[in-house]
Amino acid sequence: PPYWEAENQDIVVLPSCSFDPRELRKVRGLHQYEERFLHRILHLARPGTRVIFVTSVPVDPDLVAYHLSLLPPTVEGAGALLGTRLIMVSVDDGRPDRCLARKFVEKPRLVGRVRRLVDERRRADPAVRPARLEVYRRTRYEALAARALGLELKGAEPELLRWGTKSGSRAVFADAGVPHVPGTFEAERDVGRLAERVAAVLAATAASAASNPRFLAPAPAAAKSRHRVAVKGMVKLEDGFAGLGNGLVDLSAAFSLAARDGGADSGSVERLVLDAFGEMQFQSEEENWPSFRRAIESIGAVFELFVPKSDGQTTPSVQAYIKEHAPTCGGGGGGGGGDADVVVLSTHEQILDGHAYGGCEFPAGEAYRARLEEHARAVGRALARRGEVGHFGVDFIATPSGSGDGTSYLLDALEINLRTTGTTCPLMMLKLLERSHDPRPAEAGGGGGGTGVSHGHYIAFDHFGKADYTVFTPADLHEMLADLSLARGGAEPCSAGRVRDAGILLYMHGAVAELGTFGIAFVGPTREDCRKLVLEVERRLDDEALRCKAAAPEPDDNPA
Repeated sequence: PPYWEAENQDIVVLPSCSFDPRELRKVRGLHQYEERFLHRILHLARPGTRVIFVTSVPVDPDLVAYHLSLLPPTVEGAGALLGTRLIMVSVDDGRPDRCLARKFVEKPRLVGRVRRLVDERRRADPAVRPARLEVYRRTRYEALAARALGLELKGAEPELLRWGTKSGSRAVFADAGVPHVPGTFEAERDVGRLAERVAAVLAATAASAASNPRFLAPAPAAAKSRHRVAVKGMVKLEDGFAGLGNGLVDLSAAFSLAARDGGADSGSVERLVLDAFGEMQFQSEEENWPSFRRAIESIGAVFELFVPKSDGQTTPSVQAYIKEHAPTCGGGGGGGGGDADVVVLSTHEQILDGHAYGGCEFPAGEAYRARLEEHARAVGRALARRGEVGHFGVDFIATPSGSGDGTSYLLDALEINLRTTGTTCPLMMLKLLERSHDPRPAEAGGGGGGTGVSHGHYIAFDHFGKADYTVFTPADLHEMLADLSLARGGAEPCSAGRVRDAGILLYMHGAVAELGTFGIAFVGPTREDCRKLVLEVERRLDDEALRCKAAAPEPDDNPA
């Protein structure tokens, strides 16, 4: 069975955001990303399963209690589970410049205690399945943690990490025959060399513009006297995170020179590209060109053309899973790379905050859903041939074609996330909930809804809310949303029965008192039902935030 249906097993959860520390410093509320994995607590619905959950700092007990409350009434009460079948372990180190996996392996006595828990159970009961390590991303730090715990972690070999980078993604797309945006294929650390590569892409684009003008946009009115068209590109750090390692650059001047009749010497185009780099725009407010240039020189970057925005354009994604097999003769941890090895879990429409992931709608548009699944299987086969296993996601951009009837789209693959993605949490939360209330096995598959969950649609936001919501604590959210559900004639949000009708699920909500934002999924039979529920919840929280603000004493900066 897939790992989410395994029974009689220890699951060690290590939700480490193992990325370049410089990139992680751009993320507000980074500890929330460890909380995103708290839905793994729902594994406790499977008989004999024990969850050992490792975090950087102790988790708010209210968050743990909330996830335990989602379990069916047939499972022991929270008091009986906590400390026996659910063991929370903190490394007590909140520093953002070290990932959790590194902090964990740097504390050998703590690692030893976790290993003894696992080993003692296996010795006491040989029928227990081998323990499993569940991670956010498979890097050398996760591999070190697995080795220290005596657990197997396939797909964490250093040579496999490349296929989840920006350049590796583009190489896999080319190998799999999946359409992707024109750009570069090597991560350049030399900015001058990167400009040279960009100039070559612009020259090729200019040469094919007559037959393929889709990367050209009409120039803004103020710029028409200088350039007939606008051409933009995206510079992506090789190991960026959540879209925060991307820079948008206007290359209209360089393209105009490259496209001029008679051509132009490449050096002049490269100089214009370098000038444009200095005016680059970034998703992160803390980013600027000098620091971004240093990041390029440190970890490298690729370039790809920016697809101009158009009416009806969407940014769908697909997540899938490569089954784990015994190592093949060729090495690596993957299987043979056939269709049977790749399970499509879901398709989504991404909700973007600028160029960063903010949430998703399930499922993706019907006009291209089947093609998304087909492309995901092709990517999965290419990854499996390289030895990859486990979760991966692929981001796309879908642009309406010239027919204008809303049924024909051009799909371009953008990047591979070789890990669980933002869309994984709400989907797996619902999947584990449904399996907990209906233990019959169901093979996941079919991104349009054949995922083993009976709901029709959901909309999920990673950062729902606003500054006004800092008056709330996680316990307040639990109470208010339960009251709202009861007032609508339902049970507590998604806590009992099959998730078929309207319901609400919280996740990643430990920082609401600090940031005013939290993760939330709205479930309903139709997308319109989900949107109505979004508005209803927002009205309820707005009203309560206003009431709390009115009831609070006036702030006084002088404590004396």
